[in-house]
Amino acid sequence: MNTEPFPQLLKLERADARTADEVRSQAAPALPEELFLARVGVAVRVLRITKRMTQRRLADLAGVTLSTVNRLEQGTTAGHIITITAIERGLGVKPGWLIRLAS
Repeated sequence: MNTEPFPQLLKLERADARTADEVRSQAAPALPEELFLARVGVAVRVLRITKRMTQRRLADLAGVTLSTVNRLEQGTTAGHIITITAIERGLGVKPGWLIRLAS
């Protein structure tokens, strides 16, 4: 009996010797993190538009910069939990609502 846990996982063989540039150049499916960021961004945008609010107005209500709201809606940044909570406050939703919605 082999007592070594998961011996097949311990082998470090490189079956494919591609460079990092070659890997980056190939189209890859979206990562779960990217999907999460996109969902948060869509939720913020839809709720903001539903409430007939501009990005600038949301930024003012949340106490963040306009570029922060823009980047959040585009899904290019996750923002800190403090920023997400501030956005939720600006939108008038309960804390954690955006995170639960995007999950």
